[in-house]
Amino acid sequence: MDNVISQQNRLFYFDSPLGEDTLLVNKFSGTEKMSELFHFELELVSADFTIQTEQMLGRNVTVGIRHLDGQNFRYFNGHVSKFAPVQHDGRLAYYHAEMVPWLWFLSLTQGCHIYQEMTLVEVIQKTFERYGYQDYNFNVTDRHKPWENCCQYQESAFAFVSRLLEIEGMYYFFRHEKGKHTLMIVDHMSKHTPCPDQSTYYYEHQVGEGALRREDTIFSSNLRKVVKPNKYAHKDYNFKIPQNPLEITKFVERDTGVDRELEVYDYPGEYELPGDVTDWGDLRMEEQEHDHTMAEGTGSGRSMLPGYRFQLKAHDRTEQNIDYLLVSVTHKGQEGSFVAGADAQIAEYSNSYVAMPSSVQFRPTMKTDEPKIASTQTAFVVGPPGEEIYTDEWGRVRVKFHWDRRPGDENGNSSCWIRVMQPWAGPYYGQIWIPRVGMEVVITFLDGDPDRPLITGCVYHQNNRPPYPLPANKEWNGIKTRSTKGGTVDNYNEIRLVDSIGNELFRMQAEKDLHIFVKNDRSEYILHDRFLDVGGDKHERIDGTKYTGVAGDFQESVDGDVKVKVGGDATLSVGGDQTEEIDGDKSITIDGDQTEEVQGDKNMTVDGDFSEDIQGDTSIHNGGDYDHKVDGDGKLTAAGDLHIKASGKLVIEADGDLTVKAGDAFIKIADGIITIQGKKIMLNCGGSGDDAEEADPDDPDTPDGPDDFDNPDDPRFTSPAGDFPLPDVETPEADASTGDGADLIGADIGAGIGDSLSDLGFDVGPDAGMSGGTNPYAEAETFTGSFDPSALGTFGSTGANPWIAQGGILGQVEGLVESMIQATETPAAAADSMEESQVSGTPSETPEDPDGGQGVA
Repeated sequence: MDNVISQQNRLFYFDSPLGEDTLLVNKFSGTEKMSELFHFELELVSADFTIQTEQMLGRNVTVGIRHLDGQNFRYFNGHVSKFAPVQHDGRLAYYHAEMVPWLWFLSLTQGCHIYQEMTLVEVIQKTFERYGYQDYNFNVTDRHKPWENCCQYQESAFAFVSRLLEIEGMYYFFRHEKGKHTLMIVDHMSKHTPCPDQSTYYYEHQVGEGALRREDTIFSSNLRKVVKPNKYAHKDYNFKIPQNPLEITKFVERDTGVDRELEVYDYPGEYELPGDVTDWGDLRMEEQEHDHTMAEGTGSGRSMLPGYRFQLKAHDRTEQNIDYLLVSVTHKGQEGSFVAGADAQIAEYSNSYVAMPSSVQFRPTMKTDEPKIASTQTAFVVGPPGEEIYTDEWGRVRVKFHWDRRPGDENGNSSCWIRVMQPWAGPYYGQIWIPRVGMEVVITFLDGDPDRPLITGCVYHQNNRPPYPLPANKEWNGIKTRSTKGGTVDNYNEIRLVDSIGNELFRMQAEKDLHIFVKNDRSEYILHDRFLDVGGDKHERIDGTKYTGVAGDFQESVDGDVKVKVGGDATLSVGGDQTEEIDGDKSITIDGDQTEEVQGDKNMTVDGDFSEDIQGDTSIHNGGDYDHKVDGDGKLTAAGDLHIKASGKLVIEADGDLTVKAGDAFIKIADGIITIQGKKIMLNCGGSGDDAEEADPDDPDTPDGPDDFDNPDDPRFTSPAGDFPLPDVETPEADASTGDGADLIGADIGAGIGDSLSDLGFDVGPDAGMSGGTNPYAEAETFTGSFDPSALGTFGSTGANPWIAQGGILGQVEGLVESMIQATETPAAAADSMEESQVSGTPSETPEDPDGGQGVA
């Protein structure tokens, strides 16, 4: 269709992808406001009836309003959000279009995203970049701090950005130019500049309808005030400083017009540290106060746009002639020259506005709803590669939410650190269970805030099955852990509680070590058996006393060695018998004394040798009998003297030979023959044997003889013929002899003595006679003959012969033999026998024997 219309010299200018004069503005209206999306409605005309919706939908278009100079334009740029053909009059086609900013497209989205350790400025920039928008400008102060966690949850990107800006008191407006509009984000009044092209507007009040008004003036203006709250209070909580409540209270410093306190209290906030509280309080108070005083007016100022300042002058109320910040502007205009005739209208533009004194800080109202998660969710615990437990100093973990679509975020950075609810938590006491990487945890959100997740537990799933097969083991309860790193199903600590009637069980397993620390007493009550199986060593250290009471038997089996060290005394009290069985050797080392007291019998059986090495003295005291029996040979050796003493009888019996040896001399009794060998034999020679020393500490009691010698009438204690008979000889006069034979020394007693000795059984040899009054045996070194005691049986029991009488030499020989026999049992008895064998009486003169005794001359 031929183009029959043009934009040349028109009030409005329209630029679109269809060309400069394809579409023209007939009517224009709309509102733009700080921290809100602008929205303009356009009635467009065209000579082209065939324009398709797709040709305009979403396209960038620009509307211009011509300034008074006729050359420059005030532009409004945006995107077509709605386009439709409306009607045509046969000459022109009419189209309806709506124009919005690029930020409006973000309202069509919905998503879930997590941002960590970023300022809200950075979060918003990331959001814009995600959708490819770059026409924005941040002109803010440096007071914006990083957030530990910032979550967009099931909300549009526009709502998310708006909410963040409102929280930190940032706000926005748009700067327009041909073909482009820029989102301007600021946070302080110092960031606002005067309106472009014209920043001073005069108030012109003309009374009367239809009065002619000049362009670019203020038609009406009024300053209104409203009642607002006069106190603001807020409180929050940070678990890192629980003792320090984050609380702030702010009062309005102006006259509010009310005589009572109107407080706004809110909880929680979006701050973590005490220093942030003041900033938060200031923001919220400025939010409440910024619209307390507002100017509302109308005019034709084409350069008026939100976010810019203007100066009002010439108002008849001088208090209104101040500098203002435009908050919102509603535009309305029409071209009016496309219709001829009576319906023709003139081209015009007007606006209405809302402004506030520029001395007051603007803050956006927190009107954007924060998403709430009213229920719980689940998520997987994550961590860096190779980590099985990933936590911080508070036991927090990171998770990957099921709705988080970011790829490759399972490395531990997919969420903030999230606190984990524990059954009990006190100052350095309580319980601690840290969810591990891969576990599915249950998460709730404090106050429903997605930015404040809290883990409340764990749940099983297909890959993470319960520790005990179910439902077969439905009666089993407990705790079963897994060793880390690299643990398998066989590496765990466990407390298992089985609640099946009749099979109740409390089972505990320590995968490696088990430490139990009891500061006071520990008691165990076991009504049945207890089994302890230690694969290695067992160590016990008891600082006090150890008591063990066993009502039944006590058994210990040790395959290796047993060592018991007692620093003090050791006492073993056995009410019954005690039996020790040792397959090998037994060694006892006692640095001090050893005392044994046996109330009953003591029996000791040694299958091998028995040896005792005593460095000191040995003393044995028997309260009863002493019986020592040796099946083999017996030896009694003393490095010094050896004394044997019996208070009663001393019996030495040998089934074989009996030998008494001292040096080279000896007495041997064998086969009924007594052999005496020595350099000199002295009979009744005076002197005496050494006394046997008393045993220390006490004299031993005299035992009865062996069972074979208990009968004193045993024939072995008498001579073969009864009492020894003495020969019937004449007894010497009492004064002729002293009774011991000493007075006979040197006397010529003749050969009868030799005969008498022969009768006694002595073989005196061929030279046995005595001559010259000399006893040939006085100097004899050895008896070479033998003695037959049976020969004594031919003598009577009495007689006068001094050699035969009890005190004579034959009596001495008899006593000597008996003494030698007894001496083998006890030295003391031998000495007594020697004294008894001496001849009674005292010799008048007795030569000394070289060995110290008195012998026969």
